Amino acid sequence: ALVEQVGPERVLVPFPASALPRAPAARFAALFRQRPRWVMDDLAPYLDGVAEPGQTADELLLKFTRRTQPTADATPVFSAR
Repeated sequence: ALVEQVGPERVLVPFPASALPRAPAARFAALFRQRPRWVMDDLAPYLDGVAEPGQTADELLLKFTRRTQPTADATPVFSAR
C-alpha cells in the first residue's frame, strides 16, 4: 500500500507488488505511472524479486531510474529515466 497526500490528509492506497509485472522494465513503467517520483523507503518493497541473478537493487535503479538529490543532505528521489 502507498500513503498519498490528498489535501491536508494522508490516505492509504492499495498498491500490491503482486499486481505488478515481474519484468523490470514493465514494473518500473507501472510504478512511474502510479507516481512520478519515489523515495527509496516507498520504492524498496516493489524491488524485491525483480532483479536477475547476480543483479543488485542499486543496479536496477541505475538502469531504470534517474536519481536526483538537490543537496547532499536531502533525501534522494527516483524518477523515470
